Amino acid sequence: MLLVPGAAMFSHHIPASLRKTVRKQVWEPAIGSVASALGITTQPEATPSVALTTPAPDGPPAGGSPEEPRPLWSPASGSADIGDFRRDAEDQLARLGAVAFECTATADGSTHRCSCRVAADPSGQLQRVFHAAADDPRLAIQNLVGQVISWKERLASVPLPTQPDRGRAPSRLQ
Repeated sequence: MLLVPGAAMFSHHIPASLRKTVRKQVWEPAIGSVASALGITTQPEATPSVALTTPAPDGPPAGGSPEEPRPLWSPASGSADIGDFRRDAEDQLARLGAVAFECTATADGSTHRCSCRVAADPSGQLQRVFHAAADDPRLAIQNLVGQVISWKERLASVPLPTQPDRGRAPSRLQ
């Protein structure tokens, strides 16, 4: 009962090299043995990313093969400079209603963490926080923008709830 909450509270203090070693030497062999016991073949996992691409349309995209996923966002400048890349991302996030964009590297520089907040209601009182992390700052920023775009698209596809017309004034407490 102490291990899981303790790991949740202090996992950010564990060095990245130790986490990587535990993943390679403990977690992956455990998954492999469970998968083989169940008769499932495992494939090496790709670099984790969240909502970087949209599903391919019915036909192949123009100028590409059907297997290539389309990125949700890519910077307009196309510059190799990280400053321009970040400015393009901040501009895109601002257009999406995001505030408080932040992207920092961990103390050892191995991971870049990005976050922002987006109003979840019209008044702006309720905000949703988005986080992304990756070894490459561009990938972390692109993941963050992709998450916000994906969330906004999901919100746009959900109809707003309607209240039935009751035909009378609201009751008041006395």
